[in-house]
Amino acid sequence: MNALKIFLTSPDLFERFCVSLNGDLSAADIPGKFSYDGRICFNLLESSSSRVAIDLLESGNPNTDSAYLDQSYENLRSFSQRHFLTIWFNPAGALAVDAFPRHDAEIQDVSELININSGLHKPSLGQCLAWLDEWDVPDNVRAHSAVVANSAYVLAVLMRNRGILVDPVLTHRGGLLHDIDKIATLKMDGAHGRMGAEFLDAQGYPRLAEILREHIMTRVMRPEAQDWGWEVRLVFFCDKLVEGDGIVPFDQRLAALRTRYPEYMVAMQKAEMPIWDLSGEICSILGISSHEGLIEMLKAVLCR
Repeated sequence: MNALKIFLTSPDLFERFCVSLNGDLSAADIPGKFSYDGRICFNLLESSSSRVAIDLLESGNPNTDSAYLDQSYENLRSFSQRHFLTIWFNPAGALAVDAFPRHDAEIQDVSELININSGLHKPSLGQCLAWLDEWDVPDNVRAHSAVVANSAYVLAVLMRNRGILVDPVLTHRGGLLHDIDKIATLKMDGAHGRMGAEFLDAQGYPRLAEILREHIMTRVMRPEAQDWGWEVRLVFFCDKLVEGDGIVPFDQRLAALRTRYPEYMVAMQKAEMPIWDLSGEICSILGISSHEGLIEMLKAVLCR
């Protein structure tokens, strides 16, 4: 595997990473460039020696061995719009300022760069939106999915900040795509979730495929549900809080689903308690006293 090339435009951030990873600036024996552990090569774009890299960025045709890193979300947005992989250096654990998080990965500490390749392996926001077009997903389903995705992203960030192992961006992408096969499977009993998962598996994204496969309500009753990662759990849970494009308490969402799908009434009754238990676990982690308090917090954050 080729070394990951990370480009920066901030001299201060370049110096910070060089000193943190190598102890001092002497590692940057070539102006504006240093390597770490043979796996990462840092390039400061303001350096004349990085002219080729600047041309690459401006061309909008980067390869998967390159990523742009910044603490400024405005700068990240600019490079993301050029279809370049972006890494947000986010030591404060803040929420992305855009309606949808545009970055591909984020780190809170320099040491997290060592495993950044796995964090970058996900489809971009643009790719996800293109797939929704490809599958002819209608506006109402997209609106529902957007609220599910943003709710799950918010919970993922807050839980990550409390030490829970979860990738907020992967969680968001999973929420955005979780109903991609909704229309295609309307007349195919048991296919919803499975068809979308097979598509994402074929694209090389098994972790996203799992989110789609497991978001169906009755899947929570399977013994394997105990092994779900938090990305899967949060998309599953937030899907049970969003009726149409509005966040509602789970019992209100459940009542609507029972009316819409009476044939699944018994199965939904069996799944109800595990979902309440999941709500309680999330509230406990976040220090929120009740399910209602969780709903109000999400509404407040998403309306910011």
